[in-house]
Amino acid sequence: PGRDGRPRRRRRRGLPASSHASRSSKVRSLVSFAFTQVVIPFLRSAFYATETQFGGNRVFYYRKPVWSALRSLAMSDLSASQYRGVGAAEMRERLETQTMGCAMLRLVPKEKKVRPITMLQKRRFVDGMDG
Repeated sequence: PGRDGRPRRRRRRGLPASSHASRSSKVRSLVSFAFTQVVIPFLRSAFYATETQFGGNRVFYYRKPVWSALRSLAMSDLSASQYRGVGAAEMRERLETQTMGCAMLRLVPKEKKVRPITMLQKRRFVDGMDG
């Protein structure tokens, strides 16, 4: 009993600051490893992630086969209206004369179609082309 006759309470002692910092660091490292080596590679192998016109700032995940079908339909529609195929000889000539190079085409889903977006800021090199 204590001085006043009441039973003493056992004090809970927390971890020392150094132990807490060490454990926190290990947990952060474990979570970081799990995300970078397991979760993100799995998501990339099974899903295509993109934003949409109608979804605001939300990210949408499409299963790869579904996205492939959507992309094929969109590319056939875009090939008929806005874009055309370029042969290897024409591509070589354009890459030699143009300073912009090739642009990557990104497709952003809308409610009924897709929106094509090209980024022309960086010069991109095409695999298999000398230059």
